Amino acid sequence: MQKKIISVLLILTVLLSMVFSFSSCGEKETEIQRYNVDTEVLKVGIMSDNQLQQEGSSEKYSDFLRKGLELFKEKDVDILVNAGDFTDQATEEAYQNYKNIFDSVYGDDDEIITSMIMGNHDYWLPMFVDCWEIPFKSKMRNRFMEYTGETSPWTHKVINGYHFIGCSPTSGDMDDSAYEKKIDWLKSQIESAIKEDPNKPVFVFTHSNPIGTVNNKDYGCTNLNELFSNYPQVVSISGHTHASLMSESSIWQGDYTALSTQCLSYVAFDKGDVIQEDGVFDEDNPIELIMEIENDKITIRRYNILTGEEVKDPWIINLPINKDTFVYTDENRKAESVSPTWNEGWKAEISSDENGVWLSFPAAVHPDLVEMYKLEFIDASGKKVVFTKGDEENPVEEDFITCVSDYTKLPEERSETVKINLKDFIGENGLKEGEKYTVSVSAAGTFSEFSEAKTGEIVL
Repeated sequence: MQKKIISVLLILTVLLSMVFSFSSCGEKETEIQRYNVDTEVLKVGIMSDNQLQQEGSSEKYSDFLRKGLELFKEKDVDILVNAGDFTDQATEEAYQNYKNIFDSVYGDDDEIITSMIMGNHDYWLPMFVDCWEIPFKSKMRNRFMEYTGETSPWTHKVINGYHFIGCSPTSGDMDDSAYEKKIDWLKSQIESAIKEDPNKPVFVFTHSNPIGTVNNKDYGCTNLNELFSNYPQVVSISGHTHASLMSESSIWQGDYTALSTQCLSYVAFDKGDVIQEDGVFDEDNPIELIMEIENDKITIRRYNILTGEEVKDPWIINLPINKDTFVYTDENRKAESVSPTWNEGWKAEISSDENGVWLSFPAAVHPDLVEMYKLEFIDASGKKVVFTKGDEENPVEEDFITCVSDYTKLPEERSETVKINLKDFIGENGLKEGEKYTVSVSAAGTFSEFSEAKTGEIVL
């Protein structure tokens, strides 16, 4: 009898979810919405990837969102952009947590224009038996609209003559399929904006980045890049990667301009075999963007939400848009880059504790930041040690290890000593405990070649 009741409940849950899903308006784009703001400098606050759970869980991430919104309010931004992933899993409780925090900062008396889109996490739900829901796409879109106040996941807003186009993915995937059905719509919106004024930038928000642009150039959507490449007026703004805004690779210019946000909860690393200090600092420096639009330029500032202070120099895009004036190109960055250097007294040391075996050495020096270290190990016979990397199905053998530094922290907080945990590289397919090695270490900045190597003797 109990099994029958459970079966009936399951069927009813599915049927109700389907009715709610297919009776919705979550598939439609909105008409162009126009606004005027009385200001000479239009300020746009940009954040993404809040990754919230229900109230009471992940309180640190909730606090980061609150502080981020409070900073926007303090800086008097006119438009608030969120590039998706409001939630970690898109339960009503998680969205309610977001709305409660938003309303606590921007109450009914505060006027703020929003341009918000969905991320891949906003299509996800926990296991069925944990939430008794099925994540039908239309239902998840309606939930997004209910708690953010947006009228569609696909919007086009014009503020003081500047066009802001928000394009959510159509699913919880982050490959080309997420935008395939919206490419024609995006094209029509971009072209209508350019027709109004070909000299103005057109701001396009997507959760995934266009491939070949910001951060890890091998990751992103090809169809977005192919579309945007036809329009130098496009300023693409994306989230999803969680890459640190401390890296100058967060802005790119080529056929158009691309910017990435930083996850407001924690940073992630898109390259490297290991992270310095095992990445214990990934929540230490939450950053959001404030974009200031004037007649002759766009100024993009990066703010640490914990201190309220601006970090690094702002990025400047000259107006009117002209590809010939783009400065954040791959060619310019490489031409201007210098490799890191080393201070005197370099020495490699080995220590161990309950967490692993640690290789330590003095950090390299760079005018901006050291992003990566490359390590090679030569055994007693003079041969380089070969390491097996990747998963069991796709193993890769390489004779070096790459380590991401703690560059995501503020400069004054970065360690003068690099500590790398070698525990995953000791064993049958790598280093051997008790053996003597010569370790060779070189360092690279964001756009530079690796430096000259320093070497030292170690015994594991």
